[in-house]
Amino acid sequence: MMNNKKAAIKIALIFALAGSPLFWAGYLSWKNNHFTCESEITIINDKGSYDTIMLFTFNDGEGRYSSIGDLQENGQPAKRISHEMRFRYVLDKKDIMMISEQTDTNPGRLGKLDYLVPDFFRIQGRGIGMHLLYQSFSSYMFTLDDMPLFYCSQT
Repeated sequence: MMNNKKAAIKIALIFALAGSPLFWAGYLSWKNNHFTCESEITIINDKGSYDTIMLFTFNDGEGRYSSIGDLQENGQPAKRISHEMRFRYVLDKKDIMMISEQTDTNPGRLGKLDYLVPDFFRIQGRGIGMHLLYQSFSSYMFTLDDMPLFYCSQT
């Protein structure tokens, strides 16, 4: 009876060890398609500056974007700006294509800096493709043509 228990424990341990890489791979695949990350971006040019915190949520093909920031146009008082939108996305290994599902209801919110904002953030159906580099277990670098756009740390 004792030998049967030992054999059963050994077999269970072997199956657990054999299955753990599959479990780990499944977890990593799920984690790469279900995450939220936050980034801070500052845009500066001769017309002013915009400092914003962006939050991206990725959940199995459905995404949400929200931001809040301060717009400082030359000669004007600072304005608090916020923006939220939904998007769809496709993640193919390390490439991500995001397509907006909403048109911005306040398209001129960034005034003279508005031309710096990609159409993806303003017009429904517009897309933006980026390369996603994993920097650590909890952070990502979004790049375009090998140029870093922003660093996003998981929240």
